[in-house]
Amino acid sequence: MLLRTILHHPLTDCTLFAAPDANGQMLLHGVCFGLHTSLGNTQSVASDDSQLRSYRYRLQSFLDGDVHSLDDILLCLDGCTPFQQRVMVTARSIPWGSTVSYTELARRAGYPQAVRAAASVMRTNRFPLVVPCHRVVRKDGAIGGFMGQTTGECVVLKRRLLERELFLLK
Repeated sequence: MLLRTILHHPLTDCTLFAAPDANGQMLLHGVCFGLHTSLGNTQSVASDDSQLRSYRYRLQSFLDGDVHSLDDILLCLDGCTPFQQRVMVTARSIPWGSTVSYTELARRAGYPQAVRAAASVMRTNRFPLVVPCHRVVRKDGAIGGFMGQTTGECVVLKRRLLERELFLLK
């Protein structure tokens, strides 16, 4: 059973979905922008679990600009191929306040010829913010898409996230 909690922030509302593993560690299964009760086809229950609450607090601090890394949040990568896992781990290493191109992401992940595939991993990233796909841009420097969208609110959010990181870096 998935547990969920809601994060309200001026930049965006998020729903966090998580479940404990066999050892009792809370693994994040996904982050969705907006208010949701299910992740894909999996229903969830609202929870005030202390580990899940800690993840929500970490994301809140990240959106506030007080925290620059979310590496301490454990991810459930079940269903991800080794390639997808490698691209996500590589994306997590992009420093706060900086960007890389999709080409550079593929190269850093060890798959220099798999630019489109790496971009697809970012497009379907179920851990936005935690796996900072907003830091991946087109090689010409254009912002590109976000969460599978090329226009609209998602791209506006990507721009705001990047602007906030760059502004707070100064």
